[in-house]
Amino acid sequence: MELVEYAKRVIARRSEGVVAVNRAVSLPDWTPQMNQCHDNVRKWVSAMPQHKHVFGYLICDYLPIGHWVVRPHSLVEFEDGTLVDITPRPIPWQYPFVRHLGSEEEFAEMEVAMEIRVPCS
Repeated sequence: MELVEYAKRVIARRSEGVVAVNRAVSLPDWTPQMNQCHDNVRKWVSAMPQHKHVFGYLICDYLPIGHWVVRPHSLVEFEDGTLVDITPRPIPWQYPFVRHLGSEEEFAEMEVAMEIRVPCS
C-alpha cells in the first residue's frame, strides 16, 4: 500500500479521533518511558490483562505551515472503554488519536515506514 494514500485515508477519518486521557502509571520496578509508546503499552497490558492494547495514529495538524503529520501511536483501553495514554509526553499539545483498522502485523508494517507529512488541502 502506498504510504501517502494510506496517511490521507487516516486523516480523512480524523473526525473519528479521540483525545486520550493522559495518566501517569507505574508497576513495581517500572515506569513508562518517553517516546516508547508501543513498548510501554505492551508492558502495561502484560501486567494488566483486563486492559487492551490499541494501535492507531496521532493526527498532528501543522496547518499554519501547510501539512498534517500522521504518527503511529499506542494507547491502553481500560475496562470501561476509556482510552488512556500512559506514555510521558514532552509537549503540552494533545492530538486526536485514530484507531488502526487492520491487523497488528499491518500496523507494524506501516509503523516502520511512517511518520508521513501530508500537504493540507
